[in-house]
Amino acid sequence: MYHFAGIGNIAVDLIAQVDDAFLERYNFAKGQCTYISPPLMEEIKAALAGKFGSISGGAAANAACCVGLLGGRAAILGRYADDSTGSLFKETMKRYGVSLATAPRTGDGEFTAQIFCLTTPDTERTFAACYGSAALLDETDIPENTVMGSDILYLDGYSLVAPRARAAFEYALSLARKRGKFVAFNPNDRSIINAYNEDVRHFLRVSDILFLAAPDAVALYDAHDLDDAKNRLAATGKRAVVTDGSAGSWIFDGTIWHFIEIVQPDGPVVDTNGAGDNYAGGFLYGLATGMDIQIAGRLGAACASYVITRSGAVADKGLLEFIRLKTGLFADAA
Repeated sequence: MYHFAGIGNIAVDLIAQVDDAFLERYNFAKGQCTYISPPLMEEIKAALAGKFGSISGGAAANAACCVGLLGGRAAILGRYADDSTGSLFKETMKRYGVSLATAPRTGDGEFTAQIFCLTTPDTERTFAACYGSAALLDETDIPENTVMGSDILYLDGYSLVAPRARAAFEYALSLARKRGKFVAFNPNDRSIINAYNEDVRHFLRVSDILFLAAPDAVALYDAHDLDDAKNRLAATGKRAVVTDGSAGSWIFDGTIWHFIEIVQPDGPVVDTNGAGDNYAGGFLYGLATGMDIQIAGRLGAACASYVITRSGAVADKGLLEFIRLKTGLFADAA
């Protein structure tokens, strides 16, 4: 039914260009995600009045949209409300051909998550998230048929902020295992690794493949440097993808590490928001369609390089042509 089913935050990103002083004013840790209250969200909106744009977001949804652009079948699972923000998210998923597998919620405390994506002049992105309904994620938000009918189940670590998220992940994982499906896990942010370390380590153990940014791999495995982190990862025997920005990425196939060079962007870097999500979407679509792991890595790298030259964390219809020109993949589909 689907190549990819992602469980993650259903959210709308509020995108703005800010300076370091703006981050300091709100005590936001640069490059990480801070969780904020609804009143603070409104205060920041007022401070950025007329200076931010809105686009559907959430790490798993960004990856799902990438799969859709590549011609794959993708679904997104999560919790959201029957409000204008939720409607914007639904419309975007429909435009990208992504199935929204869960129905909107109504009731007290239910409002669709909104996440500020704040990009500083150095192109670093910092997040401030007001979770709303996403913080209420539980097992009832996991449709059995969607999980069991997908080649790959993708678990987005940002969701672990929800108190029932671990139970929801465990339920989905048990469904995937019934059909022998492939499970991927991405903790996604240092704030998640620090605050939910036990949960992160659990899903690292029980998943089939891991996605980690290089600094997070070093921190998670208490390593001296990236080489040390890779050695410790390899000792687990777990397949993994470690992304290292402009330095490229590394893929461990369970036996050896493969280095994947970056695909040169077609323009200047606008912001890095969504690079890892699009890498994951491209890579997992490649695996789901039978690509060699190194070719899938090349596809993931191309997807990441394309999105960083655009504003926002979701690519556009130019992605396929970029991939054809830069990698030769999908040439037969031109």
